[in-house]
Order: sequence, then C-alpha cells, then structure tokens
Amino acid sequence: MARARAGFILRGESLSAWSAREGLKRQNVAAALNGRWRGAKAQEIIRKVFAYLRAKDVAG
Repeated sequence: MARARAGFILRGESLSAWSAREGLKRQNVAAALNGRWRGAKAQEIIRKVFAYLRAKDVAG
C-alpha cells in the first residue's frame, strides 16, 4: 500500500480520484492493496494500480 500511495502522491493524484475514475470504491482498492481482500477481483485491482503507475513512469 505504501508504494502505491507514494506513486499517487508523486503524480499529484489521490487513490480516491483514481478509484473513482476506474469505477471502483476507494475502500475496496485500499483493502486489496493492504492485503485484507485477496480474491481474484483484488488481484485484478492490484494489477491495474501498478500497471497505471508504471505507465505513468514511462510516459513521464
């Protein structure tokens, strides 16, 4: 969770804003990133978060 939060902060964005844009509840995204939610949907959310953060790294 800390890495994801840092990634959003570095981009001047919030987890809440990203979650809303993706049509996800912030609480579910946070639960997935914190490991409290471990199912298939949680894994997909984690993949999306880090794919987004990596894409932003490459794009600048």
